[in-house]
Amino acid sequence: MNKAVMLTGVLALQACASANLYEGARQRQQLECARFSGAQYDECMQTASDSYLQYRNKREQVMQ
Repeated sequence: MNKAVMLTGVLALQACASANLYEGARQRQQLECARFSGAQYDECMQTASDSYLQYRNKREQVMQ
């Protein structure tokens, strides 16, 4: 098998795994937000609302 094709496949799987891990952590954080009420709940949910793409874009901006 062509090494470039294999490398592309590995990188694609890694990206999917990262997105899935992030999504699981985000959902867990949203469940934890249920412990709060009012403004604390709203603030907690706001921090847990970014999609993986939004998170990745913000991360890239910080790293530049």
